[in-house]
Amino acid sequence: MSSPVGLQQKIPLNNQIGLIGLLLCAFSSPLIMPLNIIAISEKFIEATNGQVGLIATFETLFISISSIILSRFVNKINRKKIFFIASLFVMSGNFLTIFAPELNFVIISRMIAGLGSGAIVATVVATIARGSNGQMTFALLNSGVGVMGIMLPFLLPIIIASNGMEGAYSLHFLISLFTFFFLYLITLDDSKNDEINSMESYKGASGWIAILTFIVLSCLRLARFNVDVDSKNKKYPNFFTGVPTPAGAGLVLLPLIHSFLGFTWAFETPNLTSAYVILIGLFLVSKVPTFSGKHIRFQIKKFRDLKIILSLAILIICLINSPWISLSLIGLIYILSIPLAIKAWSDINDIDKNSSDSSLEI
Repeated sequence: MSSPVGLQQKIPLNNQIGLIGLLLCAFSSPLIMPLNIIAISEKFIEATNGQVGLIATFETLFISISSIILSRFVNKINRKKIFFIASLFVMSGNFLTIFAPELNFVIISRMIAGLGSGAIVATVVATIARGSNGQMTFALLNSGVGVMGIMLPFLLPIIIASNGMEGAYSLHFLISLFTFFFLYLITLDDSKNDEINSMESYKGASGWIAILTFIVLSCLRLARFNVDVDSKNKKYPNFFTGVPTPAGAGLVLLPLIHSFLGFTWAFETPNLTSAYVILIGLFLVSKVPTFSGKHIRFQIKKFRDLKIILSLAILIICLINSPWISLSLIGLIYILSIPLAIKAWSDINDIDKNSSDSSLEI
């Protein structure tokens, strides 16, 4: 049997343009979700921050679940049909959001759009990955995301200022219409890659369960943040409650980073890797205190701060020259910092408790 590499087809230019344009048009709303949330909060001023935050939570959740589930079956389904149906979902979700009479209707509309966006992301990534020039296509995709990430934040606030939420999602609806133009450019022949499909299909149940669990727990953490459950941490601004989602995502990537260094334990023990991913997910929603650097301020005139800045410069140089070793060490240091954060949190609590007891005695 031929190897998958030998069977890979080069992605033609029309497919590169179509796939990149399709993904960008379908993902315009999630790409600048914070600005969309601001527009929604201005539309429904009676809603609490937690209620508005649920919109981002559910849209992100449905994008993740849709992409994860579909990525398992994308090799067995006609991809152009997936693109067409998913584009309809994105377009319908954006259209319904424009005329949403209440917040719950917005949530449902964003869930519909999230299903479509997730399906397109999974199918586009799978299609690009199977091409012999996939790396170049991914590089072009990253460039497109960067350009769109600059243009939309510049344009959308102007539209929101004049037309509010309706204007914002009218823009997203207009952009989503272009998915059908880019879909027209794409020419795919699934029959040529039947052998690749059969070899690339992944059937590891523990891996899918772990990833879905991590996604759900990430969304639960976002929901908890939105409803301000952790407001008591405002008294201790140098600590997070639980591991932040960006840090958790970085820790989840550690097994992959180790593989780049030649360590294959993640592939040889997939169940252990799945358990590790679930454990990191549980840390996201835990009450374990972790260090926060949000309130660190530097003053270049102070020698101590100058040393910190020089250390950061050295870290950047290490990341450029030895990225995988540096990222592994950063992940290890972060894991080791968790017990230290617990100890520091406990000490601060003891000091505050003693201070309150002393004030009561006086």
